[in-house]
Amino acid sequence: MRSWIVGLVGLLALAFLAFGCGGKPQSQQTQGPPPPGGTTVSKPPDFAVGKKVFEGYCVLCHGAGGKGDGQGGKALNPPPRDFTDRKVMSVLTDDQLKEIIKNGKGAMPAWGSKLKDEDIVNVLRYIRGFAPQT
Repeated sequence: MRSWIVGLVGLLALAFLAFGCGGKPQSQQTQGPPPPGGTTVSKPPDFAVGKKVFEGYCVLCHGAGGKGDGQGGKALNPPPRDFTDRKVMSVLTDDQLKEIIKNGKGAMPAWGSKLKDEDIVNVLRYIRGFAPQT
């Protein structure tokens, strides 16, 4: 039963993206090997671009407020990460979050073939804004 629900949620997420609901991503990445020495980003993070990427790719499951309460995430177990939880977010490094966004984890799909490294950094900065560290 659980795998059926996860499959349904995945199908809904794909339909959501295929029909352009919730906004359009800022860019798409061509497939290929990463640059030598790892990920490079040519510009400083852009919060506004991060918000648009989040709205286009993440809101369905993580919810508009980043609490993990989006419509697509309601059937997932475990539920999507709550980005407002400072305790959890404070132990996750930027590199760990970039890896999860790029390659997926659990029921979360991999977005590395759809997003440029810049877009991943932009959405990471936006996500970090849900639980700012003091």
